[in-house]
Amino acid sequence: MPNFGVGLPRTGLPGAAMSMADARAALPLTGPGQVKSFADHWLLATLAPTAQRFAVLLEPRREAAQQHPDLAETVLSLAENGFSLSATARVLHVHPNTVKYRLQRWQQLTDWDVRTWQGLSSTIIALGLPTL
Repeated sequence: MPNFGVGLPRTGLPGAAMSMADARAALPLTGPGQVKSFADHWLLATLAPTAQRFAVLLEPRREAAQQHPDLAETVLSLAENGFSLSATARVLHVHPNTVKYRLQRWQQLTDWDVRTWQGLSSTIIALGLPTL
């Protein structure tokens, strides 16, 4: 099954060319049979071509996520659930104290505090970019 990147809607021939560039940028973020919209994934799509430059920052955090997938899942779920410990706990079927522990453990392993913009954005980028 093919995968697709979708560009932003734009008008005219120059707009069509930019929309195609958007779609090409979103394509590496897809898995088999997936569709990714540039509008929804523009940050990762924009950073992906230069991701090798940040490998020294990202790879240790990716390794932590691979070794502790429950921690990475908790961080991403927290962001998707309005930063609510109780909502995240409900979605993950764990106690809110477990969510709190996992977030603390993620910070210990990665030195990124997801309660800050820097820590959260860095984590989302590290976990969302294609493998380097």
